Amino acid sequence: MASQSEQLFNRFVESIGGTVLPKGALESADYLFRSERIVSELKILERDARDEHVRKLLLLAQEWGRRGQVRVYGTTVVDLQRSHPQVQREWLHLLESPLEGVVRKAHGQIRSSKENELLPDAKGLLIIMNDGNLLHTTPVEFMTLIARILQKRTPDGQKKFPHIRGVVYFSYRVPMAGESKLFWIAGTMEPALDVDLNAFQIRLRREWVDYFAQLTGRPVTEDLRTIPNP
Repeated sequence: MASQSEQLFNRFVESIGGTVLPKGALESADYLFRSERIVSELKILERDARDEHVRKLLLLAQEWGRRGQVRVYGTTVVDLQRSHPQVQREWLHLLESPLEGVVRKAHGQIRSSKENELLPDAKGLLIIMNDGNLLHTTPVEFMTLIARILQKRTPDGQKKFPHIRGVVYFSYRVPMAGESKLFWIAGTMEPALDVDLNAFQIRLRREWVDYFAQLTGRPVTEDLRTIPNP
């Protein structure tokens, strides 16, 4: 059964002319914007994963200390940018691993719906709603992680997730870290080739801001960024 936040977004999509695709036996994406030739999947980050992340990070820090890559005396803060390259790789893998599962699932659903709807040239848009996850409240850093995942390639040099051309990340009830307002950030993999998708994302943002403001009266911090090119 769809969550309250998913039901809300379904109604929003229908209000702007999109189609909520039926959930059947076949794997499918959530939405189709046929006139724009865009297939979209919504993923919702609900569970606060900070405790689990901290537990795993502490285990990693102990291993880094054992290897002499990080010296820990009492309580310390590890600076990722200044850390040993292996520490950086392992820390980023810790952050990326669960998100890659989200991307992989969405990629399969978008690919399936493009086939089912006979729209092979449709562009895939991954929409991620933060509805209670306090680990990922810095949207620019989150989108950088997503970009790293989308830029990955198979051993033969092919893109691992070619059916996802753009990403939207926004908050429903969780404010940006250090602020009181909600956020919306979006980007495309190749801006020069995805002009139409970028225009759609701008429209989607504008429509959502109006819809959400009418619904709750809460402001949204509009922050449109571009995912780094692969």
